[in-house]
Amino acid sequence: MFKAFTAKLKSIFLGNLGLKLFSLLIALLLWLFVMGAEDITITANIRMSIQSADDKVLVSDVPDRVNVTVSGPWASVKGWDWKNHLVDLDFRDLELGPTVIYLEESKLKLPPGLTLERVNPSEITINYAKKASKKVKVVPVWVGSPRFGYMVENASIDPAEITIVGAESDLLIVDEVLTEEIDVEDRFSTFSVAVNPVRLSKNISFPDKDPLLLTIKIKKDIVERKLESVPVYVENSEYETQVIPSRLQVSVSGLRKAVGELNPDDIYLFVDASKEEGDNPGTMQNREIEVRLPSNDIKIKLPIYTVKLKISDQKKHVPVNTEAKEEKAEE
Repeated sequence: MFKAFTAKLKSIFLGNLGLKLFSLLIALLLWLFVMGAEDITITANIRMSIQSADDKVLVSDVPDRVNVTVSGPWASVKGWDWKNHLVDLDFRDLELGPTVIYLEESKLKLPPGLTLERVNPSEITINYAKKASKKVKVVPVWVGSPRFGYMVENASIDPAEITIVGAESDLLIVDEVLTEEIDVEDRFSTFSVAVNPVRLSKNISFPDKDPLLLTIKIKKDIVERKLESVPVYVENSEYETQVIPSRLQVSVSGLRKAVGELNPDDIYLFVDASKEEGDNPGTMQNREIEVRLPSNDIKIKLPIYTVKLKISDQKKHVPVNTEAKEEKAEE
């Protein structure tokens, strides 16, 4: 019984095999014909470019893509490579000023068999201005702060001037262009870097594409400050002394923060009576001024480097420590 069932199946599927294959082919061709004749609709985003004359500048915003809705036979629509479709519009003959251009089917250059249903935008405004060029200076731009105790002394750019091209009306108000920002954060030495100019307007361009060389000079942040009436002291003398002059105006210099926080009392000027001629009573001598500073980052400039030291015959009065004397008496 199983053999009979198998033979029946073979006769169903394999009997008149040639005729059955021919019928399948006819059915497939009919399906393709019907599908190919049926209209379908799709929306595609296609690229657009504009050709302009060399003596004009486009100053209006023009999209570089447009949305188009097209219809047509299934085969024509599916066969359209819309991703690589480019609408190339030649506007070299347009006059200066604004002109409205309608994006008609003829301008979109659609493949045969396709019909334009909608386009968005449906029109564009082409506004041309007269092209001009001029030389302008380049202004270097940096951001951030150098390492503590350092500062940007100056910045130079090579070349110092470049040519800009654009709408004649725009160039009238442009006298300089800026560079892109360069970070000087935590820098402590001079450095150079290649930079590009920054466009101030979409209607201005730079015909020379070579980068600029920006050099930023960094140095220690040194400042100077004058201190009035700084006293001059005497050390290592057993006698009453007098210094002439007893006070001086001095100049200090150093890192900005250190000098800014400096108090006059932080500067200690003195002469050592035990040096040079010694601590000799009843004499008047020229003595060298010595200096003690609170930091090695501070330098001092004196108006004079010697003073007169007058040593009297009178010994210094040493205050009596009464508490010590009482303690000694009790012992």
